[in-house]
Amino acid sequence: MENLPTENTASRAKGFWFVFSHADNTIVAEVSPSKKKEFVYINGQLASEKDSALPFRRHEFAHGDNHYRIVFNVKNLPMGNMACALFVNGKPAKTYRVFLKFRLVKVILCAAMGGACGVIGNYLRWPLWLVTPLTPFMVFVFLVLFKSSQDFVFEEVRI
Repeated sequence: MENLPTENTASRAKGFWFVFSHADNTIVAEVSPSKKKEFVYINGQLASEKDSALPFRRHEFAHGDNHYRIVFNVKNLPMGNMACALFVNGKPAKTYRVFLKFRLVKVILCAAMGGACGVIGNYLRWPLWLVTPLTPFMVFVFLVLFKSSQDFVFEEVRI
């Protein structure tokens, strides 16, 4: 079994992890875009697993005297815009929302990188057919090199 996170985390490569606590139980819900599956763990043990083909998915399981329900509401998975809610015995307990934080600095740096590719290509007298595909490639390399899990923001939604 893999090590489960102790706090909410998100990345495009490793998925989205929501961590809840209730009555001495730790409930961890995972949406894995790479595996196209959703997993729910309670105290480190797998409680539910489903394919994540739908934007709205429900996991139900019982542990002790409590009946738990985890509800995923995926609005836009590539942008990381989704919500995860925990219900205990039919009553809402806690809801988290995660979204991709817009970073103006990255947009400006990507535009500058694209402009620099165009200027360098023009200075070196490279043909347009070479500079045109090179510019988005350099922007992609820049984004991959400076990607961060800090780009995703979790917030608790008041019920």
